[in-house]
Amino acid sequence: MKYWNGLEEYDGNRIAVMLGKFDGLHFGHRTLLRKMQEHADGLEKVILAFDFPNAGAGRELYTREEQVYACAQSGLDGYLNVTFDDTIRTMPAEVFLEEILFKRLKASQVYVGEEFRFGFERKGDVSMLRAFCEENRISCYAVPELLHEGIKVSSSDIRTLIAAGRMAEAAELGGAFFVHGITRKGRQLGRTMNFPTLNLYPPVEKLLPPAGVYLSDTLYEGTVYPSVTNIGVNPTVKDDARVSIETHLLSYPESGIAYGAEITVYFGEQTRPERRFASVEELFAQIAKDAENARNRKKPIYI
Repeated sequence: MKYWNGLEEYDGNRIAVMLGKFDGLHFGHRTLLRKMQEHADGLEKVILAFDFPNAGAGRELYTREEQVYACAQSGLDGYLNVTFDDTIRTMPAEVFLEEILFKRLKASQVYVGEEFRFGFERKGDVSMLRAFCEENRISCYAVPELLHEGIKVSSSDIRTLIAAGRMAEAAELGGAFFVHGITRKGRQLGRTMNFPTLNLYPPVEKLLPPAGVYLSDTLYEGTVYPSVTNIGVNPTVKDDARVSIETHLLSYPESGIAYGAEITVYFGEQTRPERRFASVEELFAQIAKDAENARNRKKPIYI
């Protein structure tokens, strides 16, 4: 998938474009994506995602890299990242349509949610967008907001659920929460006890559920492996506060998984909170129980 970091890098032509603030792809976004896939035959499918700088750490549902990954997995052809800076924030709605959508992006089709607003002081709405598109022979598709049990599906609600550890409820709105990254070398204690782990170290701005052990599925090179995952600082064997994600696969590929591999860990329910054990032996006895519990689960997490 193509990636452009800013309008100045963009070099596409004749595209179908989704517009909005995309924090991952929840089910509302995916409804919009399905509409694009139905109608954008012969066009490159591109997402223009407004990147709102987040001053607070620990609140990003998905990092920029994870959002790009999710979009690539969903069949999009391009990702255009546009920082919502003062230039974009103060741009009149009419200028955005003429200079960005028409002249810069050369959009043939536009896809938005019915509540989409744009331009200075959010004066642009779907009615204005439709009128502009009709005048310029651009197809415009606006999808009504997605409701779950009568409530609008939003990334902010999903973030609240994840922060509270309510993983099943979050998954009903946005699919299974995941962490995507490159495996790094840890202390390798697990290997000595026949419980090797794949270790990820998420950035500080990444939102994570409460520390503890979770049922999980791990995607590696197109294959899903049932797994059990710990989020936290592993207080029994570590003396620093760096948060790590340590995943033990219930079965491994014959060739193994080397350090530096790209994996995605999808989280189910927490089975226990993280705690300090009296010894390493006691820790690994509990890990064995955690793994057995994971083997007995009833349904997959990654779907």
